[in-house]
Amino acid sequence: MSNESNEQLPLFDTGEESFAVRKGPTIFLRKAVKFIDSDNALDSLRELARGIVNEVNSKVIEMVASGEIVSIDGPFNDVIVKEITKFGEELEKKFTASNFIDRFFPHLAKMAKENKNKSHIRSIVTGVLRKWKGHYEKHGEFPSTIAMKSYNLVMGDGFFSFDGKIKNGWLVAKNLDGSELKIKYRTKSRCERIQKNALKYLNLMDPNNKFGATVIFPRKKGGKNVIVASVQVPYQFSYRPQRFIGLDFNKANENWIYFSEPIDGVEKIDKNLLEGVLIAEAELKKANKNAKVQSSIQDRIDEDGTPIRTGKRSYWRKHVKLVHKLHKRVIAAAPFPGKETRFIDTLVSYLKDNSLGLAIDSVTTGKSNGSFGQDKLKELLQDACLEQGVPYMVVPTYYSTRRCTSCGYVNAEGSRDKKTNTVTCSECGHSENADLAGAKNQAEYAACLTRLNFWVNDQRKQWNKIKSDGNILHYPQDKAGNVSRPEEEYPQTQTPLIEEKSESETTQQNDEPDQN
Repeated sequence: MSNESNEQLPLFDTGEESFAVRKGPTIFLRKAVKFIDSDNALDSLRELARGIVNEVNSKVIEMVASGEIVSIDGPFNDVIVKEITKFGEELEKKFTASNFIDRFFPHLAKMAKENKNKSHIRSIVTGVLRKWKGHYEKHGEFPSTIAMKSYNLVMGDGFFSFDGKIKNGWLVAKNLDGSELKIKYRTKSRCERIQKNALKYLNLMDPNNKFGATVIFPRKKGGKNVIVASVQVPYQFSYRPQRFIGLDFNKANENWIYFSEPIDGVEKIDKNLLEGVLIAEAELKKANKNAKVQSSIQDRIDEDGTPIRTGKRSYWRKHVKLVHKLHKRVIAAAPFPGKETRFIDTLVSYLKDNSLGLAIDSVTTGKSNGSFGQDKLKELLQDACLEQGVPYMVVPTYYSTRRCTSCGYVNAEGSRDKKTNTVTCSECGHSENADLAGAKNQAEYAACLTRLNFWVNDQRKQWNKIKSDGNILHYPQDKAGNVSRPEEEYPQTQTPLIEEKSESETTQQNDEPDQN
C-alpha cells in the first residue's frame, strides 16, 4: 500500500464497470513483470553466480567443521567468527557480509571493485549465508553441509535497464565479470499470454530507471530464463470505511478467527466445525515431518516402518506443496456458521453492505506457529476485498492483547490469564476475552492509521506511525512521572515472495509473542 492521493487513479481489474469512479483511499499493489529471455543470454550470469555460490558454500562448510564460524546473526546475516590472537586467546569477531568477502574471498572483493558491482556480489554471498542462518535458527546448530539447489538469483536495484531507455524488447546489464549482457525479451505470443500476463504491467515501468529483479533459471534443458521485476500498481477502494472490523487469527481451533464485533450474530469461527480444514492440516503436519531430515533416528521412519531416505523425502516435499494448495482450497470453501455461503464471501459482503473496512491480523508463519491457516487467510481475504472494492489493512500485532480496549493502557507482558483466556487492565480494571481484545485492537490500529491517512502496507512503518502520532497507546509512569515503554521485539522472518529483502531493508515483523 501507499499514501492516499486525491488524484483519481486507474481502476484495477475487478471486472465491475460500476467501480469506474471510486471515492475510497488509494493503495499500491506490488505486481510482477516477467521478461522471458529469448536467446538465453543470461546463461553466462548463471555460470558465474553458481561458481561464487559453490565457492562460498564450500568455505562455510570448512569453517563450520573447524569451529571457526560460531553463528550467523541479525537481519543482515553477520558472521560471528572465532579467531585466535597472537597471545593464544580466543576472540569472537563479527563480520558483515562485505567484510566477510574482503577477509575470506579477496579475489571476489577485487573483482567487485574493478567492475563496480560489489552490491550484486554481496547479494549472492548473502544468499548462501541466509540459508545457513535459517538452519541454525531452526535447529540451534549448523549442519555438516547444505546443498545449494536453488537456480534463482536476486539481483539488486540497478542491475537491469532498458536498452536505450526505451521499451523496445531489449534489456541490458553488466555481468559479474564486467562484460555486457544484452537480453532480448519476448514481447508477444500467439495466444497473447505474454501480453496479458507476463508483460501486463510493463507500461507502469519507467524506461529511464534501472531496476533489480529475480532471475529464475530453468532446471531442465530447453527452458527459458525469466527475469521477474516488480511494479507498483494503483488501486482505489470503492468507499472510505466508516469503521473497521478486526480479525484475530489463533492457533486454538475453537477461537480460530475472532471478530471485533459480531457478524450476523456470529463472534468467531470455530475450526473444529470445519472437518476439511482439519484433515488438510493433519496431512500437512505429517508431510512436513516426513519431508525434513529429523535429528532423531527414530523419527526417520515412515508409517509403514520403512526408513525415510532422500528419494522418499523428495516425494514428501512435492506432497507438501500439493497439500498447501488443498489447504487453501478448503479454507476458501469453508461455510459461514449457520449459512450455506462461504464465510469469506459472507464477511466481505457484510463489510461492503455496511461501508466497513477490514483489519487483517498480520501474524506470520514461523518456527513456533507453523501454518494454522493464517497465511492462506490473509491472501484469500485480500483477494476478496480487492474484487469487491472493500477497504482493508494488514495491521501490526504489537500489544494487541496487552492494550486495554477501554482506556488504551498498555499492560505488562503476561497480563493474560491463560486458564480463562482473559485480560484484565491493571489501570482501569476492564476485563474481556483475550482474542476479542486482539481483534478489537486490530480494528483500532486500522482506524488510527486511516485517521492519519497512512495507507502503507509495511507493519513496521505502521507501528512507528501509531506510536508517534496515533495517541492510542498509554504507557505506565513511575513516581517521578517518567514514561516506561515496553520493549518491542522484531523477530526476523523470511518472506515467501519472489524477491527477497535487500540488506538495506528491514524484515517483516512477527506476531506479538504472547498473543495466541
